[in-house]
Amino acid sequence: DAQAADAAPTDDDPTVEGARTDTIASADARGANAQPIAGEPDNGPGSSGRTTPIGTSAAPRTDNTRKLSAEELLELARKAWNAGNARDTFKYANQSRYKEPSGEATELSTLAACKMRQPDAARASFDELDGDRRRRVRSACRDMGVRVGL
Repeated sequence: DAQAADAAPTDDDPTVEGARTDTIASADARGANAQPIAGEPDNGPGSSGRTTPIGTSAAPRTDNTRKLSAEELLELARKAWNAGNARDTFKYANQSRYKEPSGEATELSTLAACKMRQPDAARASFDELDGDRRRRVRSACRDMGVRVGL
């Protein structure tokens, strides 16, 4: 039916990102064709016991940032930090630092590590800071519950 193919996807459609990952039936009453509830192991024959929620992929993400300059990566790190995304801030700041060391990239990397509660990573990059940046970052990390430096 052509109209059915053009219908908008629903929340229950497993091809929609952010779709529901549970089934309406309870775990005891599920039929043989029901999908497992996200986080619940599928212990059927040949199963590894791992589940991947519907709408997600176990495949690694591809990232095209290798071709970007240190300054472009630093700009991505700034944008990620301003958006509150510590994980991407950490990633882009460190990629920038690898290509061309800079105080700002090191500062962003350290702050992101603190926000993610990664004290070892925060201390490692904190050791490369000096002067005002060091004082500023120490105070900010302390406010996030991570102690770096003295």
